[in-house]
Amino acid sequence: MKRKILHAATIALIGCGVVLLNGCNKKDTTPPVVTINGASTVHVSLNSRYYDQGASATDKVDLTDEVATDYSGTNPNVNLAGTYIIHYSAVDNAGNTGTAMRTVIVANDAQNIAGTYNVTDNIVGNNTGNTGSYTYTVSVTPSATLNNQLLLNNFSSLGATVTVTAIVVGDTTITIAPAGQRPSGMRISGTIDGNGTIGPSNNITGFNYTVVYNVGSDNGVSVWTKQ
Repeated sequence: MKRKILHAATIALIGCGVVLLNGCNKKDTTPPVVTINGASTVHVSLNSRYYDQGASATDKVDLTDEVATDYSGTNPNVNLAGTYIIHYSAVDNAGNTGTAMRTVIVANDAQNIAGTYNVTDNIVGNNTGNTGSYTYTVSVTPSATLNNQLLLNNFSSLGATVTVTAIVVGDTTITIAPAGQRPSGMRISGTIDGNGTIGPSNNITGFNYTVVYNVGSDNGVSVWTKQ
């Protein structure tokens, strides 16, 4: 009788040993957790600097001490407006991969002014005979390479094929056609005086300008209303 009890106990121990052994060899299928340092979406001014804060990773089994960074072929280009995605990844000893990503948006600080404007000119002509009131539209787009620069198409009703540049100065003023950036054959100067701080809800009004032609000059006062 005692021998049978001992035999049963031996089987029980072997069974427990099998269970314990299988428990030690349990497969790790859980990837590391990758955590971005800082914000997941970052807004950067055009022509400024960007420093990536990287990411960290933890794993329930292994000590993960390295996170790989993939800029999808290029670092965020602070001199070209656009959206850039940074990918982070970490691999544990079992080959499981954890990932995370950050979005970096490089934008012109003057992009809120972009849009289509209804313009009414009241012009006093000196030599060109353009005296009168004129209504037209102007397309304003932000430069993709120079911060606070705007591109004005059909400025002063010159036509959609003529692009005049402007620079935002401070919070309320836009300087038209700086030297070296004026259309061939004429000189344009003047400022747009914003109604309050330039921003998403601001309409450009009280735009006073002078257009100087090859054969004289016309002085004009315009009112710009954003569509």
